[in-house]
Amino acid sequence: MYHLRGRFSHELVVKISSVIEKMGCVGVVAVCRDTRPSSACLHHHISSMLLKNGNEVRNLGVGPTPYLSRYTKINSCLGIMITASHNPEEDNGIKLFHSGLEASIPDRPIKSRMPSQNEYDCRDFRYVYIKDAVRGLDSEAVKRRSPKIVVDFGNASSSAFTAHALRMLGAKAITINADHSVPFSRPSEPDKNIPYLAEFVERVSADFAVAHDADSDRCRIVTREGIMNQDVQLLNMADYMCSKGDVFVTTVEASQLVADELRKKGVSVLITPVGSNYVGEKVKSAGASFGGEPCGEYIFPDWLFSADGVYAALKFAEMHCKRGFKSYKPYHTIRDAVMLKGNSKADVMERILKKVDSLGITDINTMDGLLFNHKGVKVLVRASNTQDIIRITTEHPDENAVKNIHSEINELVRSCLKV
Repeated sequence: MYHLRGRFSHELVVKISSVIEKMGCVGVVAVCRDTRPSSACLHHHISSMLLKNGNEVRNLGVGPTPYLSRYTKINSCLGIMITASHNPEEDNGIKLFHSGLEASIPDRPIKSRMPSQNEYDCRDFRYVYIKDAVRGLDSEAVKRRSPKIVVDFGNASSSAFTAHALRMLGAKAITINADHSVPFSRPSEPDKNIPYLAEFVERVSADFAVAHDADSDRCRIVTREGIMNQDVQLLNMADYMCSKGDVFVTTVEASQLVADELRKKGVSVLITPVGSNYVGEKVKSAGASFGGEPCGEYIFPDWLFSADGVYAALKFAEMHCKRGFKSYKPYHTIRDAVMLKGNSKADVMERILKKVDSLGITDINTMDGLLFNHKGVKVLVRASNTQDIIRITTEHPDENAVKNIHSEINELVRSCLKV
């Protein structure tokens, strides 16, 4: 398990306390939090437990998840991010990082001590993070174009990061929903919840907008035409980051369009289960040039092996100034979900696998749900990690083919439920 999250409650605090107690004394631990009302309380509680167990606590205050991850990379230490990521404001939880990689939640004491190699004052590290991020990009190209970029923070923890970094890079930044002392002005997930940004971009004559989730490991792009299709956005960045002979890593949820276009360019595509932690691990082990998920979580290996929405915003600014965003026609895609209605996820998925086998389909990828081609249509059936539903995704360039196969697979999944 790579994260622990849920509705903020006594039960959640007990679960988090159990994790911290099991960690024991691990040396230096950096602690950071997002802007949820319950995060300050959890921050004090977790820090107190860490100190009781003999750890040295580095307090990073309020900041985005990639800020904490970058701190653990530079200082070779453990970090705890207090956040429920893109979940609703009423939720909370923790993510663990070590040396810039997301770490699994321990189920037993961590035996080896992990001392810090470098000493960065927590009060100054925000400037180190921003300066280092900008230094690795082509600021001259950005300064020549001087793009105007809207940044919608959603009252998230990166309000003191993204706009500042964009301005240092040479862009003009207009911020909205930047006050993190008030309740979230929109649902945290920056997907269907930001349609107003297209009109706002046009009204202020901006080039485009970026939007973050609550802990800012995600970055979504909005132009005057609307929210950029998530797979088209991923493909734009992958095409920008990868050259012939490079390796790109994504998940089973990514559109076949991404792999088809990159393979034309001579880029190898590796697939992982859903989750930026899996992408980051594969990017590192495979020596990939880039990795990402359709949701807007991107891995830049020269920077971090975990998702960074702030750095992604800077990269999109650089891309816009150097070549612009490319237009791709998305494949026809249908996504929906079937409620489990009290059924066990494992039992239902086992019954689905047997029925898919009975269709004569032999090449089934089971790394995360069931990924297969049925009559030329890509099909993904997987149990949600956070909800009691089975997700069904079908896609193909031909709309009628997608509709026919999706109807067939939806009926198949429903037939596997026991009422």
